Amino acid sequence: IAYDGYQMEITGLASIIEVVFRDYFEALLCINNQSEADGYHDYIKKALKKNYGNDFLSIEKANTHYRKAFDINLREVLESQIWNDLMDIVALRNMFVHNNGRVDKHFKTLPTYTRMKERVDVHMLRLEDEDIAQYLDSVVSAVTRITNVFLKHYFAQRNSKIANFYFNNSQIDFEGLHNQEP
Repeated sequence: IAYDGYQMEITGLASIIEVVFRDYFEALLCINNQSEADGYHDYIKKALKKNYGNDFLSIEKANTHYRKAFDINLREVLESQIWNDLMDIVALRNMFVHNNGRVDKHFKTLPTYTRMKERVDVHMLRLEDEDIAQYLDSVVSAVTRITNVFLKHYFAQRNSKIANFYFNNSQIDFEGLHNQEP
C-alpha cells in the first residue's frame, strides 16, 4: 500500500512541476505579446499547446522552451540536486504511469536509474518516505525559485504594458481629461 501511495505522490509532484512550468510560460508569453484583439491570447495558447503538447512534463524540454522564448535557463536557476530530483520525479512518474512501476530497459538508460540502481529489487524500485520528503522539498524549492524568476520578468513587463495600453488606446480622450476642472 505504501508503494502505491508513493507512486501517487510522485505523480502528483510531477503534475505540479508540469503545471507551474507551463502556466508561467504561457503568462510570460502573453505579457510579452500584447494585442488588443479579442481572443488573441486564447488563440496563442491553443496554437502553442498543439506545438508543445506535454513538453512541460519533461524538464529538459521545458528548459528549452524557456531559453528560446525568454532567454531564461531554468537549469541555472536551480541547484544541481534540485534539477536532478525534478528529473527523477518525472522519470519515476513515467515509469509508474506507463510501465506499472516496473523498471524496464528504457528506465535503465536514464540518469535516474544510475542514481537509484541500488534500490532496484528485480524489476521494482524501492522508495522510502525519506525519498518522497526529499522530492517534495525539491519541488517546493524549484517552484519558489521559478516563481521568483517569473515575477522578476512579469514585473519588468507589467508597467510598460499598462502604460502602452492607456497611451495607445484610441477610445480615451486625453485632451478632455486634461481640460477638466478639478
